[in-house]
Amino acid sequence: LMLHNVGMLDSLQGHDEVAQRLLKEALKLIKSIPEADPAFMAQVLNGIGIVHYRLGNNGKAEKFFEQVLQISSAPGVRFDSARTLNNLGDVYFAQRKFKKAEDTFKRVLEMKEAEVGQSHPDLVLTLTALGVLYSETKRYTAAEEQYRRALAILEPRASDFEPAIARLLHSLSITYARAGRKSESNMALAEAAAIARRNLHKGEMASIVEEYS
Repeated sequence: LMLHNVGMLDSLQGHDEVAQRLLKEALKLIKSIPEADPAFMAQVLNGIGIVHYRLGNNGKAEKFFEQVLQISSAPGVRFDSARTLNNLGDVYFAQRKFKKAEDTFKRVLEMKEAEVGQSHPDLVLTLTALGVLYSETKRYTAAEEQYRRALAILEPRASDFEPAIARLLHSLSITYARAGRKSESNMALAEAAAIARRNLHKGEMASIVEEYS
């Protein structure tokens, strides 16, 4: 697990070759342990899939995520398969398999709603993914609905989620622009930029402010 965790940190920093080596070592080690917890195997395979996805190796990423889902579906295995399904949805989207991506994200959303309810921040990642998918496929009203629902979840908790709110508003601005709703696009971008200015040290906030400028 330590090899897995360090490998994932290396991947986040763009050191993908190092990440792959560490994750392969982790996989070799977990396979050598008699009666190892299948959840550990699923976690390592999921990590390898994520690294392949970040490298653009979508076919390989898909195979690893499918292995994870097969392992996690066995009775008694405690693993968050919704997380891997969300990753698989991302792979389908990258492959432009939009129907499969949509069905997968919807399945994840149903699973998460059953687990945490209708208004938990854990839903936001999948709502955002659906919003991006709908915007990309020119279903702008559906995209707006996903972003608005995500904003309704986060805005009452604004002090903890300002960067996420700024990103959602920025995505909403892009969707409005694509739909020809220029004034609404400008208003959403202005809101995003106002929040981003307060959080310039976090993520892509500077790029949102620059775009608004």
